[in-house]
Amino acid sequence: ANQDRPYTLSEALRETQYAVDKLYRHDIFTERPSISIDRPDPTDPSSTPTDIDVYISARERSRLTFKTGTEAGNTEGSAFTNLTLRNIFGGAESLDLNAS
Repeated sequence: ANQDRPYTLSEALRETQYAVDKLYRHDIFTERPSISIDRPDPTDPSSTPTDIDVYISARERSRLTFKTGTEAGNTEGSAFTNLTLRNIFGGAESLDLNAS
């Protein structure tokens, strides 16, 4: 976010955690993304001594999930299929198709 003064480390961590939580709520990652912080390369002319590098590592879930199953009772039986397409267009969309 734009602000009139530089971020403190605590504020940067809080903002980064907020962004990661927001990403995780889309339900397209296998586990919560992890955050790593490092100092920038001192030979990089665009960096200053107060800069930090923030890395977010995430593993995306499979885009396609297909499930099938059957149920049988005394004189009844049924079958079902479920197809889920995740992150179809890259914007965390999902499409669920069910049949029974």
